[in-house]
Order: sequence, then C-alpha cells, then structure tokens
Amino acid sequence: MKAHRAAWISVNGPLSGGRNTLVLHRCNNKRCVNISHLYIGSDHDNVMDSIRDGKHPSVAVARKTHCVHGHPLSGDNLHLYPSKSPKRRWRGMQRVCRECHRQNARRQRDAMKARKAACSVSS
Repeated sequence: MKAHRAAWISVNGPLSGGRNTLVLHRCNNKRCVNISHLYIGSDHDNVMDSIRDGKHPSVAVARKTHCVHGHPLSGDNLHLYPSKSPKRRWRGMQRVCRECHRQNARRQRDAMKARKAACSVSS
C-alpha cells in the first residue's frame, strides 16, 4: 500500500469504494502524505488531473511540433489516423510525420528489391 493511501486510511478509516477508489493529490506531489493535500477520487478524476496539469502522455504528444528527425508535424507533412493499437487504453488519433513514413517505405522497398535480386542471382 502506498504511503498517501495509508495516511488517508489512518485518519479517515477504510475507503468505501474499495480498490477502485483512489486517494489523489491536490499538490501533485506523489510523495506527499499531508492529509489536507489529499482527496478521494476515481480513475477518471486522476486522468483529468494529469491532463489539466500537462502530465498526461497525450498532452506531451500534442505539444510536439516536430518529429524526432526534425520534420514539422503540421500542414501537408502531418497525417492523422485512428490508433488501432490494442495496448492503448484510449484509442485516439495518432499523428505521423509523412516524410518519415515516405523514407521508411522507400527503405523497405529498396531492401525488398535487394533481397529479390540476391535470390534471383544465386538461383
């Protein structure tokens, strides 16, 4: 059991919602056990807090202006498509750099051609 949850239970008694009830921080300091900084909430409340505070992964992704290779993630170079990943809890839109996608596709095509050429030469 985490310290902030134990602190809440020691002062206020057991949580009525069981394991689905969370003890959240008003101060956004995970290590804080000050009872006046803690409150009861749901998973939804926790996610909304992280979005509001700019700490949710989707907020960090939305703030990106360029891909890892320096191409702009805007205008004609930005491709949005629905995320299909089964591991992602929220299946929102995924942002993809079109130039990086083109370069990856070109590399894969060239590698496939090279493999085919090597197979036909060795036969």
